[in-house]
Amino acid sequence: MPAVISMLRAVNVGGHNLVKMEDLRALYESLKLRDAKTYVQSGNVVFRTDSTDLAKLARKIEGAIEKEFGVKTTVIRHRAQSLRRTSGHQSEESAGRLHRRRARPGCARPALRHPMRTG
Repeated sequence: MPAVISMLRAVNVGGHNLVKMEDLRALYESLKLRDAKTYVQSGNVVFRTDSTDLAKLARKIEGAIEKEFGVKTTVIRHRAQSLRRTSGHQSEESAGRLHRRRARPGCARPALRHPMRTG
């Protein structure tokens, strides 16, 4: 059974749309989502499901959150495996190889930039 990560937009931000993580975990369990675990007070939940239609599942979660907590939110969802694959996470070993490759004598060392910043 694959793991899924759901991220709730605008939950527990600036004292608005407050949802207790314990209550959120219980809600996910009531929706038959297994092994629900939350991350700090972020509204991010990792769980397991047999569901293959994540868009339909997201709508179901959004409706349940609105009904239970009175909070209208958008659920952004990813299979954990695809998020790991696309996150750009590097192990320390591979990052070290990249650094050594860039730092060879005679090679210009490129500036490392944050991918979301310009200039």
